[in-house]
Amino acid sequence: EWDCYGYQVSRTSFCRGRKMIKFAAMINELTPSLFWDTDIAELSEEAHSAFIIQRISNKGTWKDWLVICKYYGIEKIKTELLKARYLDLRTLSFFSVLFNIPEENFRCYSIKQSTRKLWDF
Repeated sequence: EWDCYGYQVSRTSFCRGRKMIKFAAMINELTPSLFWDTDIAELSEEAHSAFIIQRISNKGTWKDWLVICKYYGIEKIKTELLKARYLDLRTLSFFSVLFNIPEENFRCYSIKQSTRKLWDF
């Protein structure tokens, strides 16, 4: 168990209460600027779950994280983040520790390693 911005968090009790809120209510609780480039009315619960989870994980606040955690549940989030093509380094490290999974098991880690840089300065 550890303290994260004033919240006591443990791997076993993290993100309980899946689907306690409806999709429209969940979207309305999220920070609107996260979806500046998207028509929120067009987002679908399951079809866009990977997009929503990745966007919140990379750019969202702690409040946003708690909202998607209540809605999707930790297992769905873990599955989507393991398949994500991009997570910034801080986000990747956080979820690696949270899920107790090596960074090498995340898809974004292997993609980053195999992508060649154009210039090496």
